[in-house]
Amino acid sequence: MRLLLMVALAAVLGLVSAGAGRAETPTPAPGEISGFVFHDTDGDGVRDEGENGLAGRQIDLSRSQGHLQTVVSSSDGSFVLAGVDQGEYTVTVNVDARQGICSSGVATFNPFPYTYCVSATIPWRNTTPTELLIAVSDTTGAVADFGARPADIAVLEGLALIEDDYAPPGTRIEAVVNGQVCGSTIVPDPNGGFIGDHRFELHVLGAVEQPGCAGRGDSVAFRVGGVPAVESFSWVPFSDLTTFAQFRFVYLTAIRQHAWYWYEQSESDLPAVGTRVQTVIDGTVCGEARVESQGTGLSGFSKLLVPSAELQPGCGRPGAMASFLFDGVPTGDSIEWRPGLQDVSDLAKAPVLPPSGTGATRSTHIRTIAGLFALASMAAVLLLTYGARARRPE
Repeated sequence: MRLLLMVALAAVLGLVSAGAGRAETPTPAPGEISGFVFHDTDGDGVRDEGENGLAGRQIDLSRSQGHLQTVVSSSDGSFVLAGVDQGEYTVTVNVDARQGICSSGVATFNPFPYTYCVSATIPWRNTTPTELLIAVSDTTGAVADFGARPADIAVLEGLALIEDDYAPPGTRIEAVVNGQVCGSTIVPDPNGGFIGDHRFELHVLGAVEQPGCAGRGDSVAFRVGGVPAVESFSWVPFSDLTTFAQFRFVYLTAIRQHAWYWYEQSESDLPAVGTRVQTVIDGTVCGEARVESQGTGLSGFSKLLVPSAELQPGCGRPGAMASFLFDGVPTGDSIEWRPGLQDVSDLAKAPVLPPSGTGATRSTHIRTIAGLFALASMAAVLLLTYGARARRPE
């Protein structure tokens, strides 16, 4: 929708007056188009007193010959397009915002040997036209205000996993509320092979956006490539969250009858590369992996699959406790078996063993030999001392 605002003479003569309770807009200087991008809390399309500005929104100025300039709204939502000659101009706004957050501190745990940051598009809904046709005279400037309200959605960033690997590019991720699909996206192609580039951005719609979809507190389920994910979450609109963290970082694992243990720590906290790691449930070995180098100065294992009892008798089931062996040596720790991606970083207390698998025996032998050598040395000293005393003349 395009509006024609003839403001030059009317602004000077005061023929247009603000309604009761409306916020005052300063008269722009000649050669300028100024205004505000504001949070229209009541959705009436008018900037009322107490409605705060929206910072960081992009405003573009153009006319028939093409684009002229771009500015960004300031911390109070105001903006100024300067150097405007007499004539008609088109002013457009993008009320969506980009916000960033780092993976550490927002996920249950971070299954990466580093912390990386992501950003998501935070959508808002316009309550005024996104595009205005502005007429500017040679004696005064013009005003262009834009209102917006938060969209009724939750914004998720995350990684999707199918069995023991990342969901391949093109995999569809769906959010399901009460049996209804309320948002979907596609896993993108990774850029340069960086692990974080597998991440997806998913908008989960609320009931205002799509009837029958989520309300505050509703449970959201997920499908990864058509396979139900283990995880779910309670829906909260992004507008209810803090300014910095207006979206969630999530891991979705499409693993029905496996536990997938992920363990990566610094080399000082892990057994050496090549160490055999086994998961034991009630005396049955239910999974095995080798500690592998991750190529980033760290080592760890990330594909230790532990099947359910349906797939391997005696193995995973609700309430069963899984313990771990490193080259046959118990770590002394255990964790409850659950399907999906599990964190086992508490195993940092595990014994540090060489990669050959005989490190514990070798180190024991070395300590034993060293101890015997020390005893032999002490015995030799005593014998020499005693012999020297025995040879002394009376």
